[in-house]
Order: sequence, then C-alpha cells, then structure tokens
Amino acid sequence: MPQGEKLTSLKLEKKSKKELVGVDAPMGEREEYPYGTRIRLEEEQLTKLGIKGLPDVGGNLMVYGKASVASASENKTDKGSMRSVELQITELALMAEKPSKPAADVLYGGDKKA
Repeated sequence: MPQGEKLTSLKLEKKSKKELVGVDAPMGEREEYPYGTRIRLEEEQLTKLGIKGLPDVGGNLMVYGKASVASASENKTDKGSMRSVELQITELALMAEKPSKPAADVLYGGDKKA
C-alpha cells in the first residue's frame, strides 16, 4: 500500500442494510458490504497472480491494484443527488495481511506437510 494511505471500511451501516433488504429480512440474509464491492478471481487470474493454494475462507489478504475509470456519473433528483464511479481493475497484487508463516508459503502453496 502506498505510504501515508489509510484503509476505509466500506461496511454498510445498520440503517443502509435495512433500506437494502427490508426490515423483516433475517440478520443472516443481510449483506455486510454493498453490491459491487466484491471481486471474483477465476483460474486464469489466480494463475497470473502466482497463487497455487487457495487462501482460507474468512482469512484476509491485502489487495493492491490499479484501475481505470470506466464511467463516472451524477444523477440529480428531487430527493438529492447520487454519484457513482465504475472502475475496471487493470493490475492487481495480493499479499498476506499478517502471515503466521512466510507470505510465499501462504500465497504460493509452499511448505505443505503431508
């Protein structure tokens, strides 16, 4: 991560969750993060990134990337204005957040004991 930059949580506030799924939705069905903040990497991208073993579900990875702005818009209505930006990720790097073992082992599947 570039020096001096800080991470900002994109987690939905409780009010936003209710607006998105309705008040009656069970807690387990409410998403914690808004639509469009999840990325999916398929086999080809995992191979390009050099990832051999899959990370643990629920674990954390640091993501560093470059994106081009695909679109930017502002929509003004009688209820206010809404802005949006679509980003196309063009370059990406992944690294272990705080590895308990060397990052290369976590990301590249090394040092596995049978």
